[in-house]
Amino acid sequence: MCLNKHVNYWDTCTTKSTSKAKHMDIKFERGIDRITHTRQNETALPATTRLLPTDSASTAELDKLLARPNLRDYVFAALRPQIADKALLTPAGFQQALHDASALLQRSAAVAANPTEAAALERGWHQLGEQTDLRLLLTLYRNALFQG
Repeated sequence: MCLNKHVNYWDTCTTKSTSKAKHMDIKFERGIDRITHTRQNETALPATTRLLPTDSASTAELDKLLARPNLRDYVFAALRPQIADKALLTPAGFQQALHDASALLQRSAAVAANPTEAAALERGWHQLGEQTDLRLLLTLYRNALFQG
């Protein structure tokens, strides 16, 4: 018997016995001779760098059916930020947003009229710079661990 894995049902091709098996009642008395892997209708997965994250973490269907909302759920729903651009949740998108925010803070600190505001904006710019440096260091260490 030959089984084709790319069909909606197990399609029987040939059997060792003279009788043909139906797709609904396959008998495995004799065993499987071979499994063919056809290359029809195969689609490549999209690049992982271009995938946008989902709106929420996946939960089991049973949990969805049995879980009743409580005060904690209402508080989390109220505090959860609404993100219009899901590309910010990707590493490349977040890195670009950090870079843009750092440039904006630097420009704002340079043109601020009030010295107190300028100092606060400059401290924010330095904090974002440190954050970016720490992220770069983390990436370097993680890559070093992957390389062994």
